[in-house]
Amino acid sequence: MELKGQTFQKLSTCVKEKKSKEDWFLEISVRDEKANRESEVTSRNETKQKLEDELEEIKTSIIDETKIVQTNTKAQQGADFTNFQAKDSSLRDGLARLQAEPAHKIKNENEVEMWILKYNQDMDEEKCGSQHCMQYTRRKEKS
Repeated sequence: MELKGQTFQKLSTCVKEKKSKEDWFLEISVRDEKANRESEVTSRNETKQKLEDELEEIKTSIIDETKIVQTNTKAQQGADFTNFQAKDSSLRDGLARLQAEPAHKIKNENEVEMWILKYNQDMDEEKCGSQHCMQYTRRKEKS
């Protein structure tokens, strides 16, 4: 019976050892899966945090760039408005001068026309006078 008991005990021990090894492998497998899941979760959380940080950096960058653009735009608008006012003032002054000029210009043009007419008359008289003179000289020469 002892042999039977020893055999039973040996078989029992083998079954217990086998069961213990299976449990051990199962426990290692579960720990591995848990570690893999935790690693994946940690990796995803790190990726998520990096993306959130990048997004926040982009938002900050956009806000800063928008402020710079707005500042530059306001400065350019101010410069453009100042240039506009200067050109507007210059054009208005020129327009006022041109509007005042025609009366003066017409007067000057009339004076010039009168001088031209007088010159033409004087030239006509001189031409006539020299023709009379030439006719007189020719008559004298013939006589």
